[in-house]
Amino acid sequence: MAVHQRVLPTHFALFSDLDAVDLFHLQNTIKGTPEIDAVFLLTFREGGTLRKALVTMEAKRNEPILPDQIKSQIAYMAKQCRVRPGLSDVEFIVPVAAATRKPSRRLGIFEMRHVSVADGVAAHDARAAHTLPLVISKVVGYDFFPPVSGI
Repeated sequence: MAVHQRVLPTHFALFSDLDAVDLFHLQNTIKGTPEIDAVFLLTFREGGTLRKALVTMEAKRNEPILPDQIKSQIAYMAKQCRVRPGLSDVEFIVPVAAATRKPSRRLGIFEMRHVSVADGVAAHDARAAHTLPLVISKVVGYDFFPPVSGI
């Protein structure tokens, strides 16, 4: 639901510390180990340079967000950046978690500090995704008016 309501484009445009230039939704629901709820391609400005990152999104409704699952997503997507030619110019992975808790209808977005593809690949290849840093850089709550089903 967060994808269809364009929550992440709003978040990156208004609240992220990254200077977002473009955010493009690539895919919903990547099955496998780990599962990823959505992936976006982010172009952001750092200094005078445009950089690319994949944004992974883990969405939970009344369930805990599992840090090790997010770390595994970072390592997996970083590895994909090395093996898929179309992703070879991606330099970072930006993990994001989205969560709701009943009875609240508020959607919490937890943006984490970006991790370099090189660090993610190293963790993937060493089977050490659990060692990747996971630092929350921004937390924002979103209320939908009128209420949106599914949130």
